[in-house]
Amino acid sequence: MKKRISMKKKILHCIFFCVLLYFAGSVYISLKIESLIVAANEVPLRINPSPEIISDENFRRLGYKNMHSIRGGDSPNAREFSLRTPVFTLYWPKNAKSIYIYSYEARDGEWSTGSWRIPVWVTSEFKDGAWVITDVYEHP
Repeated sequence: MKKRISMKKKILHCIFFCVLLYFAGSVYISLKIESLIVAANEVPLRINPSPEIISDENFRRLGYKNMHSIRGGDSPNAREFSLRTPVFTLYWPKNAKSIYIYSYEARDGEWSTGSWRIPVWVTSEFKDGAWVITDVYEHP
Protein backbone atom coordinates (compact mmCIF):
# COMPACT_ATOMS: atom_id res chain seq x y z
CA MET A 1 0.00 0.00 0.00
CA LYS A 2 1.36 3.38 -1.03
CA LYS A 3 1.60 6.02 1.68
CA ARG A 4 0.24 9.44 0.74
CA ILE A 5 1.78 12.70 1.83
CA SER A 6 -0.79 15.10 3.19
CA MET A 7 -1.33 18.50 1.59
CA LYS A 8 -0.12 20.18 4.79
CA LYS A 9 3.22 18.34 4.57
CA LYS A 10 3.58 19.19 0.88
CA ILE A 11 3.08 22.87 1.66
CA LEU A 12 5.57 22.71 4.54
CA HIS A 13 8.14 21.01 2.29
CA CYS A 14 7.63 23.69 -0.36
CA ILE A 15 8.07 26.50 2.20
CA PHE A 16 11.17 24.81 3.63
CA PHE A 17 12.67 24.46 0.14
CA CYS A 18 12.01 28.16 -0.64
CA VAL A 19 13.59 29.27 2.65
CA LEU A 20 16.60 27.02 1.99
CA LEU A 21 16.97 28.44 -1.52
CA TYR A 22 16.77 32.02 -0.18
CA PHE A 23 19.37 31.24 2.51
CA ALA A 24 21.72 29.72 -0.08
CA GLY A 25 21.47 32.87 -2.22
CA SER A 26 22.20 35.10 0.78
CA VAL A 27 25.24 33.03 1.72
CA TYR A 28 26.52 33.09 -1.88
CA ILE A 29 26.35 36.91 -2.10
CA SER A 30 27.85 37.30 1.40
CA LEU A 31 30.81 35.04 0.57
CA LYS A 32 31.52 36.94 -2.65
CA ILE A 33 31.59 40.21 -0.71
CA GLU A 34 33.73 38.63 2.06
CA SER A 35 36.39 37.61 -0.48
CA LEU A 36 36.45 41.12 -1.94
CA ILE A 37 36.83 42.67 1.55
CA VAL A 38 39.80 40.40 2.27
CA ALA A 39 41.43 41.31 -1.07
CA ALA A 40 40.79 45.05 -0.53
CA ASN A 41 42.53 44.97 2.86
CA GLU A 42 45.73 43.23 1.78
CA VAL A 43 48.98 45.12 2.15
CA PRO A 44 49.88 46.64 -0.25
CA LEU A 45 46.48 47.26 -1.82
CA ARG A 46 45.89 44.79 -4.61
CA ILE A 47 44.50 45.52 -8.02
CA ASN A 48 40.77 44.83 -8.21
CA PRO A 49 40.53 41.04 -8.78
CA SER A 50 36.95 41.19 -10.11
CA PRO A 51 36.40 44.30 -12.25
CA GLU A 52 33.31 42.67 -13.77
CA ILE A 53 31.68 42.51 -10.30
CA ILE A 54 32.89 45.72 -8.61
CA SER A 55 34.29 49.04 -9.81
CA ASP A 56 37.78 50.11 -8.74
CA GLU A 57 36.29 52.97 -6.69
CA ASN A 58 33.95 50.66 -4.75
CA PHE A 59 36.77 48.12 -4.33
CA ARG A 60 38.91 50.80 -2.64
CA ARG A 61 35.97 51.70 -0.36
CA LEU A 62 35.94 48.12 0.95
CA GLY A 63 39.57 48.56 2.06
CA TYR A 64 39.18 50.08 5.51
CA LYS A 65 42.80 49.33 6.47
CA ASN A 66 44.13 51.39 3.57
CA MET A 67 42.28 54.57 4.63
CA HIS A 68 44.53 55.34 7.61
CA SER A 69 47.89 57.09 7.55
CA ILE A 70 49.57 54.76 10.06
CA ARG A 71 49.80 51.20 8.79
CA GLY A 72 50.81 48.27 10.97
CA GLY A 73 53.52 47.28 8.50
CA ASP A 74 54.96 50.79 8.11
CA SER A 75 57.33 50.67 11.10
CA PRO A 76 58.63 48.01 13.45
CA ASN A 77 56.86 49.62 16.44
CA ALA A 78 53.47 49.83 14.75
CA ARG A 79 50.67 47.53 15.85
CA GLU A 80 47.30 46.87 14.27
CA PHE A 81 43.97 45.78 15.65
CA SER A 82 41.24 44.79 13.22
CA LEU A 83 37.82 43.25 13.86
CA ARG A 84 35.00 42.72 11.35
CA THR A 85 31.62 41.04 11.57
CA PRO A 86 30.55 38.54 8.93
CA VAL A 87 28.65 40.01 5.99
CA PHE A 88 24.87 39.72 6.36
CA THR A 89 22.81 39.88 3.14
CA LEU A 90 19.13 40.30 2.35
CA TYR A 91 18.07 40.06 -1.27
CA TRP A 92 15.03 40.16 -3.50
CA PRO A 93 14.72 39.31 -7.22
CA LYS A 94 16.98 42.02 -8.70
CA ASN A 95 18.67 43.73 -5.75
CA ALA A 96 20.54 42.89 -2.58
CA LYS A 97 21.63 44.85 0.48
CA SER A 98 24.52 43.65 2.62
CA ILE A 99 26.00 45.02 5.83
CA TYR A 100 29.09 44.42 7.90
CA ILE A 101 30.62 46.35 10.79
CA TYR A 102 34.33 46.88 11.32
CA SER A 103 36.73 48.35 13.84
CA TYR A 104 40.33 49.13 12.96
CA GLU A 105 43.13 50.73 14.96
CA ALA A 106 46.81 51.28 14.19
CA ARG A 107 49.32 52.57 16.75
CA ASP A 108 52.87 53.75 16.26
CA GLY A 109 54.35 54.84 19.58
CA GLU A 110 52.22 57.76 20.78
CA TRP A 111 50.28 58.20 17.51
CA SER A 112 47.19 56.23 16.73
CA THR A 113 44.47 56.22 14.12
CA GLY A 114 41.41 54.14 13.54
CA SER A 115 37.70 53.70 13.13
CA TRP A 116 35.46 51.93 15.59
CA ARG A 117 32.14 50.12 15.00
CA ILE A 118 31.62 51.52 11.50
CA PRO A 119 28.71 49.99 9.54
CA VAL A 120 29.28 49.51 5.81
CA TRP A 121 26.33 49.00 3.46
CA VAL A 122 26.94 47.23 0.15
CA THR A 123 24.30 47.43 -2.58
CA SER A 124 24.22 44.81 -5.33
CA GLU A 125 22.14 44.33 -8.46
CA PHE A 126 21.54 41.25 -10.58
CA LYS A 127 22.74 42.23 -14.08
CA ASP A 128 23.41 39.98 -17.06
CA GLY A 129 23.26 36.81 -14.97
CA ALA A 130 25.63 37.93 -12.19
CA TRP A 131 25.51 39.92 -8.95
CA VAL A 132 27.28 43.27 -9.46
CA ILE A 133 28.18 45.61 -6.59
CA THR A 134 26.82 49.06 -7.43
CA ASP A 135 27.53 50.99 -4.23
CA VAL A 136 29.58 50.78 -1.04
CA TYR A 137 28.50 53.23 1.65
CA GLU A 138 30.36 53.62 4.93
CA HIS A 139 28.13 55.23 7.51
CA PRO A 140 30.05 57.93 9.41
